[in-house]
Amino acid sequence: MNFLKILNNGNKLDIGDIFILLLFLSFAILITVNFGVLRYHRYIPQENELKYTEGILRKRLQKKAIKGTSVYYYQIYDSNTKKYLDFSCDYTAVSRGSNSNCYFPEEYENTQVKVGWYQQPDFLMYSNDKLQIVILEKDGKQIRSYNHWLDEIRTNNIINIIVVIFFNGMCILFSYFSLPRYNRKFKNKM
Repeated sequence: MNFLKILNNGNKLDIGDIFILLLFLSFAILITVNFGVLRYHRYIPQENELKYTEGILRKRLQKKAIKGTSVYYYQIYDSNTKKYLDFSCDYTAVSRGSNSNCYFPEEYENTQVKVGWYQQPDFLMYSNDKLQIVILEKDGKQIRSYNHWLDEIRTNNIINIIVVIFFNGMCILFSYFSLPRYNRKFKNKM
């Protein structure tokens, strides 16, 4: 409790102060979980760990998309397993809807391609059932390379870490500086 008194310039904390602290703490936890845990790309396979499938790349609209958004995924018919394989570009254990769209030029849709992919491992209680496209080749030419994908993943991870640090820092600073002001304002009204 001494720490809480220090935050509030030695005064006792009232219910409003505790509410503000809990509000900012819950916001910081929400940001950390959303950006630092769920959106962070944990599993980055080596290039030799990728599996490859050749077939006709078909773009499909996801049926469970949120109203007002169009979420697409890709399918390739695998002649070895005699099944359609579903692909996305989430790269996390949590399928994130519109963020899972793969942005490939339309000229590669409905054409014969070779795809390098991996299965995203489960994380905590989350699982992503779609296979993750890493490499896209057409006629022996790489449209999307492993190094391009790796740079994209690393950039996204750095952005996620910066967002978590920034918003948590803002929550700490705002709660620290708002408690004394809140108390003064409240006491002046009494």
